[in-house]
Amino acid sequence: MYDIAIVGLGATGVSLLKSIQSFLHEQSLSHLKIAVLSDKQSFARGKAFGEAEEVHRVNTPPNLMSIQVEDPQGFALWLSKSGITDKYPPRLIYAQYLEAMFEEIKNDAHIDLTLEQHEVVQIESIDTELAKISLANHSQLYARRVILCLGSIYETPYPHIADRLIMPNQIKDHDFDPDDEIVVAGTGLTAIDCIRSLRKKGVKKVYVFSRNNKLPTPITSMNRYVPQYFVWNNIKRELIQTKKGRRLKKLFIMLHKEFALLDKNEFVIADHLIRQEKYLDYFKFIVEQAQIGELAIQDIFVSTRNFAHKIWKMLSEEEQVEFQQQYNALWAVWRHPVPMFVIEELTQHIRQKLIEIVKVHRIEQQGQHLILHCPHEQQIKVNYLVDGTGGTSQISNTTNPLLRQMLEQQLIQAHPCGGVRVNTLNFKVQNNATFRHIYCLGQLAKGELFSTNAFWYNSKCAGELAFLLMHEFLTAAE
Repeated sequence: MYDIAIVGLGATGVSLLKSIQSFLHEQSLSHLKIAVLSDKQSFARGKAFGEAEEVHRVNTPPNLMSIQVEDPQGFALWLSKSGITDKYPPRLIYAQYLEAMFEEIKNDAHIDLTLEQHEVVQIESIDTELAKISLANHSQLYARRVILCLGSIYETPYPHIADRLIMPNQIKDHDFDPDDEIVVAGTGLTAIDCIRSLRKKGVKKVYVFSRNNKLPTPITSMNRYVPQYFVWNNIKRELIQTKKGRRLKKLFIMLHKEFALLDKNEFVIADHLIRQEKYLDYFKFIVEQAQIGELAIQDIFVSTRNFAHKIWKMLSEEEQVEFQQQYNALWAVWRHPVPMFVIEELTQHIRQKLIEIVKVHRIEQQGQHLILHCPHEQQIKVNYLVDGTGGTSQISNTTNPLLRQMLEQQLIQAHPCGGVRVNTLNFKVQNNATFRHIYCLGQLAKGELFSTNAFWYNSKCAGELAFLLMHEFLTAAE
């Protein structure tokens, strides 16, 4: 029997292990038995990083990507020692960093680890203090605490064209004809990664469309603008004085008051250019603004880094759903910008007509082709659609066998904004099962935690959960 079973060992799982290791040393605990369960392909690398290609880059500064909150420069120092000077290194490099950190943990004689490089297929409640975990190799183990660190659960919004659909991790192994014409759905970092992979594979023509009529923004050269009104103390005070159900509206009133202080609202200009379908003009404008550090809207959104998850928790669930449906795409574009050199490359390809941005109303399959129905009765015929949307995190109708089983056994509950319902104070999943000691970190808890796209936040949560678990075990041992 194990004290802790960690299901999934990507970036968040490694971060959790590192925090547990630290507490074991600090408190001189050595009797805990920990099982780490993850499929071999993503073991200690994760899918987001381990399955990436060389052309796929991180869009976060290294000083925000350490696996330990107490050591914020950890990744940056590792890069320096490895002789890597890229400001935004390939994601595969981050996978190597995760592997190196895991090796340090694994070789620590003070931590009792059992490693199982097999997929977990079932979790069952035995009693109030014990769960049974079944693996793909038909072995089983028992644990007192189960922590889900499964990462993103990718469910495509295009299941109806499955035989013409290519997922991001399938591009590198797909045998494309150079004359194939491809459409990429999405315009965020995932979609851009897909475009770069397709260009690397020699695909000559790529169409791109956004479901929300949004285009990516580049990371500004400098965060010049400091918000005067849209700051945490003001936001917290105003939301406390506003009833739930009216807080989202209040939030946007405050945001517009901040916008009113700007000399130039680049969002209005950028949005106008997109609506006019002047895409090259859009990229020219947004790149020029970023180069001189004049993207105040981005500065405002980025300034919420340390408290966006707190705002989210103050909204009602209905408001959270409304935000996700109406504003999430806008938030993603301005809050999660893309490295400048990637945007410049994309712009050059558009100028050379290797990439064409289009509006798509409907997609229809005709035999071995897809027909894109565009404005003005225009139709475009393509061979495949690449889903670069990032998928949906909704698990109510998930195809993931483990999550489907856990839903059926009432071990987890689906959150309407994606992932599972989690108590944000202790990361316990909400369930109606006998066994109540299941926890969840990372993207699978996005509906509750919100900021799970930011790894520094996942690392922070991992440290907090490690503290709670160690306190619990230490108290029980007294």
